[in-house]
Amino acid sequence: MLSQSSPSNPAAEQVADDQIAAVRAFNRFYTRKLGVLDQHLGKSPFSLSEARVLYELAHRDELAAKEIGNELGLDPGYLSRIVQSFDEKGLITRRPLPADRRQYQLSLTAKGRQTFAKLNLSSQNEVAAMLARLSASDATRLTQAMTTIEAVLEQRRSQPAAFMLRSHRVGDMGWVISRQAAAYAADYNWDISYEALVAEICAQFIKNYDAAREHCWIAEVGGEP
Repeated sequence: MLSQSSPSNPAAEQVADDQIAAVRAFNRFYTRKLGVLDQHLGKSPFSLSEARVLYELAHRDELAAKEIGNELGLDPGYLSRIVQSFDEKGLITRRPLPADRRQYQLSLTAKGRQTFAKLNLSSQNEVAAMLARLSASDATRLTQAMTTIEAVLEQRRSQPAAFMLRSHRVGDMGWVISRQAAAYAADYNWDISYEALVAEICAQFIKNYDAAREHCWIAEVGGEP
């Protein structure tokens, strides 16, 4: 018997198995953490896709169904069933678009807005409870990591990330020492004695800092120095 092998994917072959496993493990962990297994959002009667459609309608006026489907990547048939369900429950109004009467413009009813507000508050409370169990530093690390994941996967190359310059604050000098030592070790193979030198310089800067004569700037992108 002959078997047909799957077509090779050169890009996929270059990715390490442990990296693939790590991403899949994270996906399993986080969907479980958010309570979206079985495609339902937490304890609500709505699927994750239905909640996303409600969110879009709550934050943007008179969207066409096709626009929502394109932005959320939903199958037209699946989106049609969601819209029909919302209509039957009295959550939305829909009217044909003047330019194309096969397409519908959607808006939330008063009941729809109340339903979204309840769902949104429940979701916010669940996230707040999760963050409350963490220390302040761990909560910051978590949200910064999420920002990094989003930025890396979105790959918005056409628009460079905005940055800001700010004054140094508690913890920044330790970061400067760490990054400077790591960079010179990687680029020039300098040993740990250079880290000690940088630490001494930074310590003197902090001890003798005169705001009238000197300044330190930290460039920050997405909350990260």
